[in-house]
Amino acid sequence: LASPPSGKTFRFSSALLWNYFKTAVRKARRQKGYSIINIAGLAVGMICCLLLLLWIRDEASFDRFHKNADRIYRLEHAWLREGKDFRVASTSAPLAPAIKAEFPEIEKAVRFARNEFWVIYQNSRFMERIYFADSDVFDVFTIPLIKGDPKSVLKDRDSLVISEDMSRKYFGQENPIGKILTLMEYGDFKITGVFKNIPQNSHFHFGFLGPFTTYAGRTLNQWGIYNYYTYVLTGKGFDRKSFETKLPAFVQKYQGKMIGSGVNFRYILQPLTRIHLYSHIHNELEPNGDAGSIAIFSAVALFILLIACFNYINFATASYAARTREVGLRKVIGAERKQIIGQFLGESLLISFLALASAVLLAAFLLPAFNTLSQKSLTTNALFDGRIIVGMLAFMLLAGLMAGSYPAVFLSSARPAAALHGPGLPLLKASAFRN
Repeated sequence: LASPPSGKTFRFSSALLWNYFKTAVRKARRQKGYSIINIAGLAVGMICCLLLLLWIRDEASFDRFHKNADRIYRLEHAWLREGKDFRVASTSAPLAPAIKAEFPEIEKAVRFARNEFWVIYQNSRFMERIYFADSDVFDVFTIPLIKGDPKSVLKDRDSLVISEDMSRKYFGQENPIGKILTLMEYGDFKITGVFKNIPQNSHFHFGFLGPFTTYAGRTLNQWGIYNYYTYVLTGKGFDRKSFETKLPAFVQKYQGKMIGSGVNFRYILQPLTRIHLYSHIHNELEPNGDAGSIAIFSAVALFILLIACFNYINFATASYAARTREVGLRKVIGAERKQIIGQFLGESLLISFLALASAVLLAAFLLPAFNTLSQKSLTTNALFDGRIIVGMLAFMLLAGLMAGSYPAVFLSSARPAAALHGPGLPLLKASAFRN
């Protein structure tokens, strides 16, 4: 490494950085075994961390694809039972229209019902789970229609909206609009629309959607039957705490006589985006995740990264300690300490970059197997999420700087005569930090 002309201040330049890069590449090619071990060790840690981060990101993203996700709440009911709070996700059919009529801060209220039916089309028959909802469902939730008008697809009592998958399953490439599906013991339904498949990161999934009033029938005005699910879209600036203080009076007005005195019956608002991770109550639409798992796997990902990083640092330190003669020779011919540190950092950052590139490629290759293990449907596009890229680049830089700067600082501080005398530096070998 050439030294700068005598008397001139040392500065980094693009030419000098390019020289560091070429030297680092030559060093990696000469020490193939060392390079492969370092890249592989760091890459394995990065792969594990990447896959865990994808899982964590997916769990934390549930129901956030809805345009008004931060304004949507699910109404639950609860009462004290044997001294314990008994919470249930389902509510009664009259709740939605009553709460919308009583509170102007509620813009929309939507009910869901579900049941299983034999669905018959020509010679085909399948047992399917059918959902039923109010016509405002497309105003509250982001469920894009491919065919049909959201204002009218659930207008008629015998209308039925189906997903892309169900359209292909029953009708292939044919246009399903106007075709008839029979729900055994319930009647014929005409296809009026097709919606995009519900994303995997949703707390509910359905392939068929019919009119709520058709299903609920005689229970539409019965407060004591808690078989339905109520969601509300609140106005902007909605005050949840203030709203919940008004609910006891609402309960007393509509259900006071039925419930009776001394019963602690109440309604609770559950934010849509918290249902998957924080709601574990009775009668959930689908099994939910757990916020505790997020914390555990985040700690595991961090721990794996730390193991990989410190293994890398330890191995790099041991390798660099044998290069004291090289450092001494460079100093004899005029290399400054900054140049030596820059060279070591360049080599370390190159190894770290190659490990990250390898980790991304291998993570994409292993993603199908990971999906099977985790029961997810993650795609390779998730690997290029902005936050994940920034996080992994930050780790790459941190690992490279930590692995390169620690030995470089000590090696570059050695006097030329001592460095040329023999390999290794006692200070470097005895470091408590390295241990």
